[in-house]
Amino acid sequence: MPEKVKDPKWFTMEAYDRAIVSFGDRVEGVSVVLGDCTTEDGEEIKKQIVRKENGDVDITLNAIAAMAKAHVVEVVGEKKGGIFPTDKPAPKANLGDWVKWLSAMKQKNFNRLRDAIIHFRVREVDEGNE
Repeated sequence: MPEKVKDPKWFTMEAYDRAIVSFGDRVEGVSVVLGDCTTEDGEEIKKQIVRKENGDVDITLNAIAAMAKAHVVEVVGEKKGGIFPTDKPAPKANLGDWVKWLSAMKQKNFNRLRDAIIHFRVREVDEGNE
């Protein structure tokens, strides 16, 4: 049986379909709430992931934006502008707005959010929720 995926120190599962990503080590009190996605969201994510002939997967910025759109429920914290320079797009905003939101972040903050979303999706599969 494969070993369970270990959570990074900045990642906390609150329930089987909800996680908190802390940015508190960078800006006090700032975090992101991740939640489960709909089937429609999942289909959009699949469309954005590029599968190569050799079986490799290319996770593009559009794919990360589709995952963020599907999973980022809320950005929390009074000083969230220190991590997220612009407001989170509305859940039904177009994919381009989500790409702009991600692109405005500093690279290290984008990387944490990207890694957290991917970790959340992998963990859901491990738990049998996807």
